[in-house]
Amino acid sequence: MKSRFRLNLMPETIEESLIYCLNSLGCERGDYLVDTPDYHSMLMILSQKLTGANPKCGLLLSGQFGTGKTTFMFALRKLFHLLNSHPNAWTYQEIDSLESLYLRAEDLRFPIVSYEKFLEAASAPILFLDNLGIELDGSKDNLAIELIKNLIRLRYDLRMQTVISTPFDWESIREIYGTQIASIMKDGYSAVEFNWMPFRK
Repeated sequence: MKSRFRLNLMPETIEESLIYCLNSLGCERGDYLVDTPDYHSMLMILSQKLTGANPKCGLLLSGQFGTGKTTFMFALRKLFHLLNSHPNAWTYQEIDSLESLYLRAEDLRFPIVSYEKFLEAASAPILFLDNLGIELDGSKDNLAIELIKNLIRLRYDLRMQTVISTPFDWESIREIYGTQIASIMKDGYSAVEFNWMPFRK
């Protein structure tokens, strides 16, 4: 597996490339990226998870709201979009396609569109599933929870790459989705805890 690559005017390492994509997101928002040792340590951990010798089927990003989970998802998706235009730049965990889909868990609450979204998410080569657990909404809970359980189980069985973010801990995930899904996520995903605020105005 190649963990280094070179594109025109692009960084060489995964960490540097994530910084590039995060800075790009900051510019789009009118924010600036906070450059701290903790921040670089976090990106090093993420880079190692992405390029490890024994890759798992996904990443689980956990942490309180506002700690950068969704921002990192968008940065990683931006990186995959860039790499998709340069297929020889990096071999990533034997994935044939770097095409990706971003989906908020709460989007599966609504019966009219939820099954269509489920099918789209189930077939995406790379899925970014944001806000796991936030789909809980009274009488609509069961539909969203069952769809997400099926989605996680299906993509795990097919070894399809999935990046999930959640503000919940393992015990809460087990209570919401059951022991089987919690075990899949614990054994099949590389977990990274977020505790930094990536941007400032």
